[in-house]
Amino acid sequence: VDHARDELSRKRSVDEIVSNIGATEIRRVGHWLATNSQPTAKIATNHLVDSNANELSDYALAVWSDRTYLVLGPRFVPDSPAKRRAVDLSLRFAESPTKSLCRSLLRQGVEWFVVDQRLTKNRSWQVCATTAYQSENFEVLQLEP
Repeated sequence: VDHARDELSRKRSVDEIVSNIGATEIRRVGHWLATNSQPTAKIATNHLVDSNANELSDYALAVWSDRTYLVLGPRFVPDSPAKRRAVDLSLRFAESPTKSLCRSLLRQGVEWFVVDQRLTKNRSWQVCATTAYQSENFEVLQLEP
């Protein structure tokens, strides 16, 4: 008990804290985006809900990519029509992409889309995007104008 209390109260560096954020696979996706996209790039993702449609509070992609997201970790964002539209657009694009949905993302400045393949049965986004990076559960798409 004393060891656990000491460990919990131990001061940690920012680097040590950050290194524990997100699963290894998400860290790799984020690192790939940080290395291969412009610092001003805007990203969308369907990694917004879990398999039971509960909103996530996961900011690991943003931490590791150091990029702006259309919406991320919606559980902590106050509910608004804009938030609902952004979440809906992201989930619909991942599940069933169309040129119209792609245009909507592009109009909002989105250049990249991170697909959490565990949350969609769809495996083809070729209607308006190309796969730039792929891991076991994630696919990074570059949207085409």
